[in-house]
Amino acid sequence: MKLVNLNVGDSACIKKIGGNNDLAIHLMEMGLVRYTKIKVIKNINNKELIVIKYRGEVMSITNHIASIIEVYDSSNR
Repeated sequence: MKLVNLNVGDSACIKKIGGNNDLAIHLMEMGLVRYTKIKVIKNINNKELIVIKYRGEVMSITNHIASIIEVYDSSNR
């Protein structure tokens, strides 16, 4: 499942980040690494921007970036 498919209030864990290697490295440097638990707290403009919370931080990401982040239900881990 992709992060872009989550709804407001859903939580998940990051499985992997695909896409451009430079973008993946940048996201990992910002703390979005494998097994990081995230929660979707807001969708803006019909998911054009997705606001997530992780490790006490809040970040807004574009729909494109959310579509390259693969997640799984954190209750299954």
